[in-house]
Amino acid sequence: MAKSIAQPQGVAIYDPTRIIRPLDIFVAMANMCGITAHFVGTITTLGLFNWLHPEL
Repeated sequence: MAKSIAQPQGVAIYDPTRIIRPLDIFVAMANMCGITAHFVGTITTLGLFNWLHPEL
């Protein structure tokens, strides 16, 4: 991530396929954090339900 933020934007003038915008990295990280939070919440909820109702 640090490399994409530190990369000068002038490189894209010569080769547009090599550009990585810092905003793209932050959006991808936010999506991964959201998916991880939902996964952890689901697992925690199922674990608590199993703890409270072990007969099911």
